[in-house]
Order: sequence, then structure tokens, then C-alpha cells
Amino acid sequence: IIEFWYDIHYYWTDGYGFSLTYEQACNGLLDMFNFM
Repeated sequence: IIEFWYDIHYYWTDGYGFSLTYEQACNGLLDMFNFM
């Protein structure tokens, strides 16, 4: 159960569960593609 909690915590803070994670990546990729 503890391992499952760690997995969920990792997913939420570093994965797609946390909106800030993908929002930062999208802005970076958008800038890169606009520069090209």
C-alpha cells in the first residue's frame, strides 16, 4: 500500500496529474517550434 501511495504521489507531482508540469512543457515546446 505504501508503494502504491508513492506511485500516486510521484504521478501527481511529476507526471500528467499535475497541470503545471504539462503547462511548462507545452510552453517550452511551443517556443522551440516557433523559433524553428
